[in-house]
Amino acid sequence: MANNEYIIIQGIDYPPKNRAEAGEVVNDLPKNAVPWLLESGIIKPAPVTSYQVAPKSKQTTVKKEVADEF
Repeated sequence: MANNEYIIIQGIDYPPKNRAEAGEVVNDLPKNAVPWLLESGIIKPAPVTSYQVAPKSKQTTVKKEVADEF
């Protein structure tokens, strides 16, 4: 699954009437703007974190004994 979240490096305004400040993580940037925003250093991909939760349809149950190992 692709990560569509980006960290804002420099504050930007983007359609329709949104504003994101440096340090914020957003996932609603216009797709056609992402390549040049990345190239210009205004945004960077947000790292995928291990604590992101899968949609309920893809969640699985982990036995307590296995979970304790982590």
